[in-house]
Amino acid sequence: MIQLREIKKTYVLGKTKVEALKGINLRVKKGEFVCVVGPSGSGKSTLLNIIGCLDQPDSGEVIVDNEKITNLNRNQLADFRANKIGFIFQSFNLIPVLNVYENIELPLLFMREQMPAKEKRAKIMQLIEEVGLKNEVSHKPDELSGGQRQRVAIARALVTGPKIVLADEPTANLDSATAQTIISLMRRLNEEEKVTFIFSTHDLSVTKYATNLYQLKDGRLVE
Repeated sequence: MIQLREIKKTYVLGKTKVEALKGINLRVKKGEFVCVVGPSGSGKSTLLNIIGCLDQPDSGEVIVDNEKITNLNRNQLADFRANKIGFIFQSFNLIPVLNVYENIELPLLFMREQMPAKEKRAKIMQLIEEVGLKNEVSHKPDELSGGQRQRVAIARALVTGPKIVLADEPTANLDSATAQTIISLMRRLNEEEKVTFIFSTHDLSVTKYATNLYQLKDGRLVE
């Protein structure tokens, strides 16, 4: 499903070079629920961005769903991302002027093959019910709690039927009780829909849900 081979990534900040990833090797099988832990600034977001085609490594190979994505051009990467990968961001990244339904619908508007209107609405409403927001369909983000916004973000990540969902610190802005609820929801969707999840966190209390746990240490992954 996912294979990283000797992935390296360095950022230049002024006169300082920061080696975020130093030869990362990782293999993730279909349907796994993988957690990557490490303190802020350890390279977790960089790792997810490279898997999700949002960033390119300086060297190494990334193979996702049997396709070497390090060989794809910008348009091919965008198409691959839109059709096979869902993202859940710690800052939610919801559009303030759109309601719950419209925020979840948004990724579908960028897909090459458009879903019939009736099928699209049924898909969105099913996800809204699954994440427990059927009474908030017309609400905009500023009318929702942090936990509810994250539920919208999860539904939005799943609406295109991705094979992989990447969640970058999905509980960072949530209280502990809500965080446990969100991770439980992700785990249930992983088990029922067989979607591969990879999420990063520095909160060790949520790692018990993972089927595989890795630590980023000195730019390298330790299982």
